[in-house]
Amino acid sequence: EKVAAALYRQNNSSSRTTLKGRVNIVRLGHPARVMSSILPFCLENKIKTSSDQYELAKDVRNEIKDIQRSLTATGTNTGSNKREKYTQLKNLRKELRTREADAVKEVLKNCNIVFATIAGSADRYLKDDNGFDTVVIDEAAQAVEASCYIPILKGRKLVLAGDHKQLPPTILSTQAAQQGYNVTLFDRMIKTYGDAVVRQLLVQYRMNETIMNWSSSELYHSLLQAHPSISHHLLSDLKNNLDDNHKENKEKEEMDEDKKEYMKHAIVYIDTAGSGMMESTVEESSSNNSNKQSRKKLTAAGGNFSKANEGEAEILLTYIQLLLSLHIS
Repeated sequence: EKVAAALYRQNNSSSRTTLKGRVNIVRLGHPARVMSSILPFCLENKIKTSSDQYELAKDVRNEIKDIQRSLTATGTNTGSNKREKYTQLKNLRKELRTREADAVKEVLKNCNIVFATIAGSADRYLKDDNGFDTVVIDEAAQAVEASCYIPILKGRKLVLAGDHKQLPPTILSTQAAQQGYNVTLFDRMIKTYGDAVVRQLLVQYRMNETIMNWSSSELYHSLLQAHPSISHHLLSDLKNNLDDNHKENKEKEEMDEDKKEYMKHAIVYIDTAGSGMMESTVEESSSNNSNKQSRKKLTAAGGNFSKANEGEAEILLTYIQLLLSLHIS
C-alpha cells in the first residue's frame, strides 16, 4: 500500500520525472482496510468518479426504492398490480447487478496498474483476466508458494520482490512445514537458478551506515551501501522538533547537555553486566484451541518459547522517555 500511495502521489504531482506519462491506478479491497492516503483510487471510489455505468446503476437503484415504497402503501396494490411490481423488481435487480458488474469492468479495463493482496487477486472481477503484462509480488519471501500462484496465473511475466534473509512466512502446522510448505517460491527460485534470476538492490535509504554495517557484513557480503542522504544522519540532525509552545519557552528549549549527547550517536550500547537483570523463558500460549496440538509439538521441539528481560525493558522505556523529553517523535 505504501508503494501504491507513493505512485499515486507521483502520478498526481506536477513533476513527472520518474513516470513515463500518466498512469491509471486501482486498488482492490475493502476501503476500511486500506491506508487513507490511497482511498482516492480504491475500486469503489474509482467507480463513483469515473464510470458511466455507476450513474445508470444509481438510477436503477432509485427505481427499485420507488417500487418498494409503492408496495408498502395501503390501498394501491391489487393482485395483478402487485405481481407486476414484483416482476419489475426482479428485472430491475437483475439489471442492477449487470450494471454494477459492468461498472467494475469499465474501471479495470481503463486501469493499467492494479494493486491487490495475494488473496485479493482472486477477486471475481479478475477471474477471467490473465492478460496482465507483468505480475509483481511484493514481500514474496514472506508468502507461501501456493498462494503466489493466484496472481501468477494472471500475467505473462513475474517479478518477485523481497528479502529471503529476513522474516520467513508464518507456518503454524509442523506437518506442513516438514513437507516443505515453509519453503517459499522466492527461496526455491534462488536455490534453483541462482544469480541468473537475481538482481540485488545494493543501496538502502533507511538507516545510518553504522547501523547497516552489521547486517551488510553478516548477511549481504558487505555489499550494502547507505544512500548519502541518510548515511550519517542522527537524531541531532532533526530540525523543527519543537512546537510553537516549546519555542516560546526558553527553559524547555535549552536541553540538558547529557541528554543531547544521546542524540549524537547512531547506536547506543547500555552495559547491563552485573546488574542482576536475568532473562526469563516463557512458553507461548494460544487462545486458538484448534492449534493446541501443533503448538505442543513445537514446544516439544524447542521452538515455541519466548525470552524476556523485564530489567532491560525498563531501561529501554527510560531511554524512550528521555528521547520524548527532547521532543523526538
